[in-house]
Amino acid sequence: MEFNGQIDYSTHERLVDSVKDLFQTHLLPIPLKNKAIHVVIECLENMYKHSENIENQIINDSFSVSLKPDTIFLSFSNPVTKKRMLFLKEKFENIENLSVPEIKAKYNEQLRSQINFSKNGAGLGILRIGLLSNNKIKYNFEPISENSYYFRLFITIDAV
Repeated sequence: MEFNGQIDYSTHERLVDSVKDLFQTHLLPIPLKNKAIHVVIECLENMYKHSENIENQIINDSFSVSLKPDTIFLSFSNPVTKKRMLFLKEKFENIENLSVPEIKAKYNEQLRSQINFSKNGAGLGILRIGLLSNNKIKYNFEPISENSYYFRLFITIDAV
C-alpha cells in the first residue's frame, strides 16, 4: 500500500482505515497488527502536525506499508524545516544505541516528568515507536534547500 499527497485530518483517518483493512485481509499475528497500527497512527499524526510547506513548493508527504508473513515494513516521508530536522535528528540519535529495556526506562521517565508537555513534541512518540517496533529505527534527511529537508523514516515491526 502506498500514498503520496498532503496529509490532513481526513486523509489521516482514511489511511488508518485503509491500513486496518489491509491487515484484515492478511493472516498476520494480531499482536503484530496492533503494534503496527499504533505506529502508523503515531507517525501519520506527526506528519499531519509537523509537515512543512517549504518555500512555496508543493512537496508531497508519502507513506507505504509492505507485508511479509511475520513482518511489517513502514515508511513515512515529509518535508521539514532545518530547525525541525535538527530537533528530530537529536531525538533519534538519543535512542539509536539504546536497548529495548533502556528505551522503556527512558519512556517511563519521560512520562513521569514535565518534559512530555513540551510544545516541541517528538520525545514520547519516538520512544513509543522504538518500543513497539523492537527494532532499530532507520531515518535520513535529504536536503531540499539550505533551510529545508525531506525526512524519511523506516520502521520494521516483527511478530516476535
